[in-house]
Amino acid sequence: MLHEGLWGLGTGLCNPVTILPLALADLGGSAALAGLLAGLLFAMYSAPQWISAHRLSPAWSDPKRCALLHSPAILAQALAALLFLALPSLPAPWKLALFIALFSAHYLGIGLIMPHWLACIGRCMPEGARGRYFGSSFAFSGAMAGLGGLLAGWWAAKAGLRWGFGMCFALAVPAQVACVSVLSRLKPLLPAPDAPPSSLAAALRENLALLRGSRLARATLLLFLVMPFAGAAGSLFTVYLREVRGLPAAWFGPFSAALSLGGMAGSFLLGLINDRRGPRVAMLLAFAAMLCSLAALAWLHRPGLLCLAFLSNGFWTSAFAVVNLVLLLDLAGPARVPSLTGLVNTLMAPFILAAPWLAGVVAQRFRYSGAFLLSALACLAGPALLAAFPGLGARGKSAPQP
Repeated sequence: MLHEGLWGLGTGLCNPVTILPLALADLGGSAALAGLLAGLLFAMYSAPQWISAHRLSPAWSDPKRCALLHSPAILAQALAALLFLALPSLPAPWKLALFIALFSAHYLGIGLIMPHWLACIGRCMPEGARGRYFGSSFAFSGAMAGLGGLLAGWWAAKAGLRWGFGMCFALAVPAQVACVSVLSRLKPLLPAPDAPPSSLAAALRENLALLRGSRLARATLLLFLVMPFAGAAGSLFTVYLREVRGLPAAWFGPFSAALSLGGMAGSFLLGLINDRRGPRVAMLLAFAAMLCSLAALAWLHRPGLLCLAFLSNGFWTSAFAVVNLVLLLDLAGPARVPSLTGLVNTLMAPFILAAPWLAGVVAQRFRYSGAFLLSALACLAGPALLAAFPGLGARGKSAPQP
């Protein structure tokens, strides 16, 4: 839990839903660029996972090696801090381009880690406690991210591009270093996963055969592809409130805290529900939370009440960290965790990039309400998919079955 809490503190200081879009807006970025940034960050996170799973040995699932694998991501974060602190007079267009490049590199580094980190946690946690582990760990991470978000919002309002954002990014670095130090001390309970086939083509055939051989596996993948479109509007909340409603930067600290608090509550509750009722019920609650988030943003106008929109959005986002990971672990089985996780997340990368970018384009060319409507329709498509496949996410039915 301490490992996740420290990483959550670093994430809260550089929150991709509130703090990074706020920095982008202050640098002159548009709604379309805000959507592209969100899509780019999470696509960079997803895209390299297939290659990472197959070109890096399963030995990287060892806690000490996995901790070392975090180094490139942390280095990119440190360079982003230097960009804002050491080059305050750099023209805004150059700073904007470097800002996007460095945080893309940061998320690319996290993507390289992800299959091996999940395999590492799978080795260190008993199977029957994984839902509670992810739930409690991400809940603590959410609490720490809330603290980080409050501090980041205060600094952004006080000094913004002068030194506020730079301090946010700089303080995230020691938090991440401490996080990986704790990770390196975990003790594996299980052996390393099986080595993937030496040929990428053979590995691809093996994993695609696994997905093709099971209706539930294909339905799970389709559910994963719907989710980025359901949450796409969340990447525009900050720019919308800044541009259209004219909210001052000071409000985005409480919004960041509300987002993290919602993620904390969602992680705990969805993790508990996942273990007791199965991923199906947890996913239904997550889609309902995103719909509530969109409704709150549309119908509430007082800044304090708008915290409810971010609270619900945080609850929704926690499903990616809690329910999806459990579904992936069940789908892959212990031998295929890095390989299948990498393939699924890489397949999702184009959709993760396209969904928020499309929402940003719709918001810029038409109205923000159009982008929010697209997300609402995707939120309804998720439960419809669950209704069409009664076994999808049901307890004991996540593993591939013919």
